[in-house]
Amino acid sequence: MARPAATKRWSEPPSSDDVSLARIALIERGTPWKLAAGAFGWARSGSGSVLILEGPRGVGKTPLIAAMRTLATQSGIRVLRASGHRRERHSRFGVLVELLDSELGGIEPPSDAPPEPTFGELHRLFRIFRELARQGPVAMLVDDADLADDASLRTLLYLIERLDELPLAIVLACESVAGSAPELFRELCRSRRVSRCPLERLSARGTNRRLAKRWPAVPDDLSSEIHRLTAGNAFLIDAVAADVVAGESATEVGLGDAASVRIAEWAMARAAEINANAPGLLRAAAVLGETCELRHATALAGLAPQAAAQMLDRLAEAGLLTASEALIFTEPVVAEALRRTQPAGERGNMHLRAARLLAEEGAPELDVGELLLAAPRMGDPWVVEVL
Repeated sequence: MARPAATKRWSEPPSSDDVSLARIALIERGTPWKLAAGAFGWARSGSGSVLILEGPRGVGKTPLIAAMRTLATQSGIRVLRASGHRRERHSRFGVLVELLDSELGGIEPPSDAPPEPTFGELHRLFRIFRELARQGPVAMLVDDADLADDASLRTLLYLIERLDELPLAIVLACESVAGSAPELFRELCRSRRVSRCPLERLSARGTNRRLAKRWPAVPDDLSSEIHRLTAGNAFLIDAVAADVVAGESATEVGLGDAASVRIAEWAMARAAEINANAPGLLRAAAVLGETCELRHATALAGLAPQAAAQMLDRLAEAGLLTASEALIFTEPVVAEALRRTQPAGERGNMHLRAARLLAEEGAPELDVGELLLAAPRMGDPWVVEVL
């Protein structure tokens, strides 16, 4: 990878809209904000550091990274930024090219090279970052860093191991540092130079503050219900709030078609990233409701028990379901959206199959009857007898 001539193309100052969104992103984010400010301060004093922000999808990592970019820019620090992408994980040095191109421009990725970067390539990249840092403090911000390509992760590891005397603040946002993350990323996170900061969902008070700042048209008395439905997930709060504001009446929380489609697509896409059959397990859990157990959802989705158990662990890690005896959606609004967007015929047939599964196990007639009420009316003698 050739080193381009350095330019003075510094990051543009933040707009008033950027500042407003940053204030919203910082609700209940005092700890990561202080850690980032500390990292930028260390960079200005000539020392390097690494901060990893870890939280489930939709918790607000991307807006927080944007707010930190604003802070770094206002502090006079050069900003390099990039994002990892699942579909680009096999693009050699993809994230590193984006990082350098965001500030210098003219970066070309190497071609016809083996996937594993050589020592010479790693050291040449290190020298580029070292030269940038000699010109002044640098902040490197990478969103979805756990989705970065292996060559970029190896370069970050090489850089972090030589970070002590570089005025470089590295901030990486990721969904998880658990078993589903690439081994290279987990190795990076184990470095003694790394500080990890978990990002939790918003509290009820935090949800209320977000609604007041971003969705002032939403009545205050709906805040607690929106928080219950979304469990404080920032993406879902916005989706539900937008639905309330767009509705004819803003006196109650009701999930409309637009929000249902948006939320269902978000959840199903996340499940499909885990396993091609995971969306089916998620649908089954939504149909069965709050009393759903893994064995019932497994049978309804047509999965092998061992495979379903592994999927449940990953869905729980992603924050979609809770890993317990009953399969409970972490955010109830996701279950509602999945039910609303499922084709009527498919949903009805799943309710009928679910009712038979529960009846065969001797489940309470009330539970079986609730499922049958949502099943298609076909004059089935068994259904008539139960109802």
